[in-house]
Amino acid sequence: MESKNRLLLLALLSLLGVTAWAASFTSITLRIDAGGSMMSIPLPATGFSTVDMSGTAMPSVVLDGYSAVTSGTVQNVYLYGALYQEGTSPNEWHQVPSMPSGDNTWSISGLDIDFVQEMSPGKVYYIEAYFEGVTDKGEKFYYNNGGSNYKVKVLAGGESEPLRFLDGNTASVMLNVDGSTREYTFSGNGSRNPSDQVGQLSKLSIEGFEVEFMRQSGLEISSVSLQYKVYGEGEDGSWNGLEASSQQDVGGDKLHKSFYSYGIGQSIDVSMLDKGRTYVLELMFQVVTGGGKYYFFGRGSDAMRFKFSVADDEDPMKKKFDLNEDGGVDVGDVNLLLEYILNH
Repeated sequence: MESKNRLLLLALLSLLGVTAWAASFTSITLRIDAGGSMMSIPLPATGFSTVDMSGTAMPSVVLDGYSAVTSGTVQNVYLYGALYQEGTSPNEWHQVPSMPSGDNTWSISGLDIDFVQEMSPGKVYYIEAYFEGVTDKGEKFYYNNGGSNYKVKVLAGGESEPLRFLDGNTASVMLNVDGSTREYTFSGNGSRNPSDQVGQLSKLSIEGFEVEFMRQSGLEISSVSLQYKVYGEGEDGSWNGLEASSQQDVGGDKLHKSFYSYGIGQSIDVSMLDKGRTYVLELMFQVVTGGGKYYFFGRGSDAMRFKFSVADDEDPMKKKFDLNEDGGVDVGDVNLLLEYILNH
């Protein structure tokens, strides 16, 4: 009786187009070499949480391979993987086939695919994957975390850039010109560099600065300073440094640093400069680490430069004009006053 019921069940399933013993994945293990440390990551059919490795900048993240166990008659097993920056979506999937390595087992190793080579240092990326099996009849079945896929979150490092200035408006300098404070903001990608004509002045000082950058894990910062020099146009000068007095982790990220100092009041002595001549105040940031010195805005057109000239000490508005022998004011004095009014 039991045998007859089983046969009837099989016949019914056949009429409904249902395969009683469909092929499927039993288990899959992914192997990743993260910065020289091999990780074997078991992948459940569902309920897998993203592996977050973004707390440390990784010099390399290498896909070594994977192994899979299947049931049913399976012809091929593939991994489909994508790499994309945080805040974006996968736009290209790459197929990685495996080889049969025994009854219902599939594997591949030694792939040596380094994802970090495709990343920009200091950026966060996702490595996303799912698996596809193909039966001997060409039917496809999947292992994909219930449709959510398997993800590894990575912060890209890179030995070539142990310390990297960031895109966006991530640096600023505050100058005080004749009692009025002006703030200039700069971007690491060069899209904003407001180096400018400061104009004629009689007093100039540096009031503050701030700079952000991304450092590699393990890179110790000894000091951060704003370097400055003043020189006549077409000449050169000597650098002086103003040390940052404070620092903080940006957004709680210990690799994303901000160094700053405000209320400095560092006066630039312009009293010894020639009146009416054009001078340049040039600035750059210096970061000193255990591995050497790094400079931002320190070369060519990227440099922060402000042109100015020194005003005459005597204010024409306060000058008492002497009367000439005819009892009038000299034309030269009147012209000087008019020029001052027009320029101010």
